[in-house]
Amino acid sequence: MSAYPAAMRRFILIIVFLTAACSTTTTPVSTSGDEAAVRAAMNGFMDALNALDADRMADYFADDITGFVPLAQADRVEGREAMSRIFRNFAARTKPTTARLNIIPEDVEVFVSGDIGVASFNVREKSPDVTRRRTFVFVRHGDRWLIRHAHASDFFAAAK
Repeated sequence: MSAYPAAMRRFILIIVFLTAACSTTTTPVSTSGDEAAVRAAMNGFMDALNALDADRMADYFADDITGFVPLAQADRVEGREAMSRIFRNFAARTKPTTARLNIIPEDVEVFVSGDIGVASFNVREKSPDVTRRRTFVFVRHGDRWLIRHAHASDFFAAAK
């Protein structure tokens, strides 16, 4: 695998990891209670985001969180402090003109296997030409589910 650039090796390792984590033949699938707990954690984070409460948002981040937040920076975000900073800056910019957001996840899919949960969903803008796609990878920390990786990407339909 050393013939591949570092970024490609990381991508391949992530795919291998997720494949192993999501395989029902190698890792027992968790209970519906785990799925409900992951959904509750995702909803808690979304409520904090809609309230523009950066401190409460950070409570849902694992210490070693990573993420892709293309509207904030091109490179991967690494660590709780870096991710928290992005959301603190977002909240500070938004609060002067908006008291509360109304981001409503649609097409929510949650999958849990062992101590890993994946939640993905779409957020549709008022314009039908914009769909914001989000994926959170949660890890179990004791009795809590924390976001270990967040991925944001946006789709803009071609002009007609």
